[in-house]
Amino acid sequence: MAKDRIRYDQLIKSVIGSPEQYSLEHRFFNAACLVGGVAGIVSTLLNLVLDFNLSLTISTLTISLLFIGFYYLSIKKRIYKSLIIPFILLSIITLTYVWFINAGSNGPVLYVILAEMVLFMVLTRGSHQLIAVVATIASVSFMIFYEMNHPDAVIPYLDDESRYWDLFFTAILTILLVAFIASFMTKSYQEEREIVITQRDKILAQNVKIRLAERELLQSKKFTESIISNAQDGIFVIDLKGRFILVNDSFVGMTGYSRSFIIRKRFDELLLMKEQNEENFISKIISKGLGGNYELEFIKKSGEKFPGIISAAYLNDASNKPEAVVITVKDITEYKDILSELTLHRDHLEELVKKRTAELRNINKKLLQAKEKAEESDRLKSAFLSNMSHEIRTPMNAITGFAQLLKDPATPKEATEQYIDIIINKGNLLLNIINDIIDISKVEAGKIEIIKSGCNIDEMFIDLYATFENVKKTGKKSHIDLRFVKPDIDSDITIYTDPFRLKQILTNLIDNAIKFTERGFVEFGYSVILEAKKPRIRFYVRDSGIGIPEDKQKLVFNRFRQIEDSHTRRFGGTGLGLTISKKLVELLSGDLKVESLEGEGSTFFFAIPFKPVKVTNNKTKPKSQKKIKPDWKNKIVLIVEDNNSSFLLLKSYMESTGIKILRAGNGEEAVKMCEVNPDIELVLMDIQLPIMDGYKATSLIKEMRKDLPVIAQTAHAMVEDVEESKKAGCDEHVSKPVKKEALLSIMSEYLT
Repeated sequence: MAKDRIRYDQLIKSVIGSPEQYSLEHRFFNAACLVGGVAGIVSTLLNLVLDFNLSLTISTLTISLLFIGFYYLSIKKRIYKSLIIPFILLSIITLTYVWFINAGSNGPVLYVILAEMVLFMVLTRGSHQLIAVVATIASVSFMIFYEMNHPDAVIPYLDDESRYWDLFFTAILTILLVAFIASFMTKSYQEEREIVITQRDKILAQNVKIRLAERELLQSKKFTESIISNAQDGIFVIDLKGRFILVNDSFVGMTGYSRSFIIRKRFDELLLMKEQNEENFISKIISKGLGGNYELEFIKKSGEKFPGIISAAYLNDASNKPEAVVITVKDITEYKDILSELTLHRDHLEELVKKRTAELRNINKKLLQAKEKAEESDRLKSAFLSNMSHEIRTPMNAITGFAQLLKDPATPKEATEQYIDIIINKGNLLLNIINDIIDISKVEAGKIEIIKSGCNIDEMFIDLYATFENVKKTGKKSHIDLRFVKPDIDSDITIYTDPFRLKQILTNLIDNAIKFTERGFVEFGYSVILEAKKPRIRFYVRDSGIGIPEDKQKLVFNRFRQIEDSHTRRFGGTGLGLTISKKLVELLSGDLKVESLEGEGSTFFFAIPFKPVKVTNNKTKPKSQKKIKPDWKNKIVLIVEDNNSSFLLLKSYMESTGIKILRAGNGEEAVKMCEVNPDIELVLMDIQLPIMDGYKATSLIKEMRKDLPVIAQTAHAMVEDVEESKKAGCDEHVSKPVKKEALLSIMSEYLT
């Protein structure tokens, strides 16, 4: 029985498909098509044997062929869902046709249709099921309604015998069909349930195994990570391109980098010196590290180096191919230190003595260098103070000299104006020199500004000649022949350069030449070198003085240095002038050089780019400014000035204007006066004041009276000072020494 049962199950599976290959609905569809085809063939044979209606025979044959065609497509081509609707429609159409040729409601078709509707409901799901039921009910309703209205459309039975046999076979087939459907449903559901239970048991068993494996893997991972994390040696994992994947705490502490910073960085680029970081180095490390130790020198985050021994091993993937490398690093610094100590102890005593001697020499050298630096620092401080005196003394000499001449009643009237001009010019030069002293640090730092404009060379040399003629007299060197040598050129030369810096360079060179010349001459001049590519103008200062030894000629350009101490004591000076001059010449795109023979004299010369400028006015003296004579009798000005002489000067400038002058001695007093006196129309504000400075006072005044003009008049003359006064609210900035015409001109803009 068991074998027969097995054979029956195999036959069913081969006919309608196995549960493993076809779903329950698919297998039911296969069975329905097969049963429908067999039933149609049986009905066709019975109609032929019993000589029933020919139309009925053709109908049953058509049904059988349709069912067999659907069965073939479903079982062989695995076409299933797309055949359900055609199957339903064709079945209903065929049964409708059989209805009319086989006695209508008196025949068995109604029962077949009802059985088929049950088949459709079992076979289909969702929208297909709804379509099947609706289509069946609609077709039955249509056929009954049509038969009632058109009874002649239905072909009746020929006799009672044919009706009997038709009903008999139809009932038998219907019973068999229902029995088959019930048996098939029961069997299929059992098979499906067994399959589901079997698969569920397998999945549950597999899940249990997976959970156990995951638990073991997690425990193994935690155990491995614990070992790696607590290991005293550094351990890290890199991929085959050398990028970090994992590092332990010891390696992080060993290198000084954080774990987050190390991950994904390249091992060789981060930790190895450049000479070790060569192409394919990772492969070499791996090959040397596998099965042995390999020594490397590592670099910490701090830049400190330390030696280490590495060993490496591959980590393979599931296909047993290398996918990463685990490397162990042992810091052998202590071992190296111990080895070095042992080596040192083995060395001969003489080597220790030599080493100690070298250390002592090095210490003595450092002490000597420190001593020289300290002495040099003291010399620099003294030389800087002396240099300020030197730089200020030259223009001051002209100022005091001509001022004394002005006090002399015997001074001719026609010379007075000339002396006053010279005093004013030298005062301006003194102001420039003071600015230059402030800029010495900027010269050394390469931050000095070069302001270029038109410079008349002959006018500059005439002024230099006049200045140093007076220097000769006051310096008791009238016997020295001072010469200005002008080239054989018809017209004056005006070039595009920085006039002030050029004059400062020549002033330093001529002053040095006179200072170091006891007898003979000092000659200065210029010449034009017209080369095709780089035309230049060459300046020189030649003297018949003491000269400079050849081995000291470079020394004179160093800061605060001269030829020797004896010369310094004899001739004085700081030695800063040549240093400044050389750097200024370089800023003018030239190079200051010297040619000298000891005891015969020296020649300092330099050449800068020759860029002639066309001028429309060749007069040597500029036109004097037109004097302003304003009438401010009904105006009030507040002068904020704590210095009496400065206040007196400003007051004297404005006496001819008729303006009423008020004075405040500090910033706080100025704020109060502006608050209580609304008639004040202008404020002249000093910046450096007691109690409250000019910046704060200006800010408070502007808060009270936004439209009240405030003009800063101060000795703070740097660019940053001007910006600071503007920021505080000052409308104008006038630097001391204040010129009368300039001041009155600015005031007139706010008082008219």
